[in-house]
Amino acid sequence: MREIKAHTGLRGVAALAVFLAHARFNDLWPRQAWLGGLYRFVYWQNPAVDLFFMLSGFVLNYAYLKGRKLEWRDYLSARLVRICPLYYAGMVSMLAMDYISARLGHDGSGATSAAAIARNIFLIQEWPLGHPAPSVLYPEWSISVEMFLYIVVFPVMALLFLRRRIPGSVLLLGLGLAVAANASLGVENPFGTQYEFARVWRGITGFGAGFMICELVHDRPRSLLPRSGEIALALATLGCMPFPALHWLLPFLFAGMIAVTYSEESWLGQILGGRLLAWLGAISYSIYIWHVPVVRACVVALRVRQMGADAIDPNVTTARGLLYCLVATGAVLLVASASYYWFENPLRRALRRREKRAPAIQPAPVFSHAGPARLDPAAE
Repeated sequence: MREIKAHTGLRGVAALAVFLAHARFNDLWPRQAWLGGLYRFVYWQNPAVDLFFMLSGFVLNYAYLKGRKLEWRDYLSARLVRICPLYYAGMVSMLAMDYISARLGHDGSGATSAAAIARNIFLIQEWPLGHPAPSVLYPEWSISVEMFLYIVVFPVMALLFLRRRIPGSVLLLGLGLAVAANASLGVENPFGTQYEFARVWRGITGFGAGFMICELVHDRPRSLLPRSGEIALALATLGCMPFPALHWLLPFLFAGMIAVTYSEESWLGQILGGRLLAWLGAISYSIYIWHVPVVRACVVALRVRQMGADAIDPNVTTARGLLYCLVATGAVLLVASASYYWFENPLRRALRRREKRAPAIQPAPVFSHAGPARLDPAAE
């Protein structure tokens, strides 16, 4: 199976947008209108999470249903190793930062009750099991939803699609409905659709859309659009980002970008799959987990907000404000890189080595009245 570097780059762009939105650098200079207008290009963190869900649906279909035989034990162990160690490390670091912030008079994450922490530990804070609980590390609500998608939604979709060829017209209809539902469930949308389990449904609809995109394009090696069409798609996506009223269109545009950039011939895919964006994509999960505690530490260390306040103080000196921007960005990228190369990657390699060393389990022979029957190699 080939790595789809463009999708890795898309994940890196989305993770960077989430970090920059949460860092709130523009709050340092509220009277600089040009900076506020420029910074609005990174204030699409909510659609960015929907992009993560779409990419997850595409990748799991591509990796486990199109690339190799699905082994549920290997699938679950790979998902847990991918998600849990870094998740728990981030949660512990955020609890420590909450304690420090509370001692300094700042607000914490809000997830301080024993019940909320217990649901965070089991990654079920957003599951439809009673009322949702706050996340210790607030971006981690999406990790809870991801785990729901891995354990509940993907097995259902695998059973529906495995060894079945769904007509393209049905897939297109399902894709359109899934993306429309995902857009209507977004935080900033013209429909105002919000209810208790909106986040879980955002995950399900986004994941389902990505899953169906894979069904539609995985055997189509050629680019779906000419270069002019790809340029128009990229410009439309960039044009919607600074305007929250248009963010409901982004899921449709993201679905198009995932489909178009799957091809190695895609011009847009070659840009998104470049070295810088591919590197950001590789460390994207570490960026997503570590950026909140790292930013919180920089805020406390550089004193860029008033005691007892949650917002950045616009009256800090220009020098200190610039220092905060540079230190926070550098620290997030440095910590995320160290986490990826020294923590995430070694764990994944260790899992792959363990799977290779594990002895193959020979299925028991099927006996008939004529003696032992040979198993069909395709079924092993």
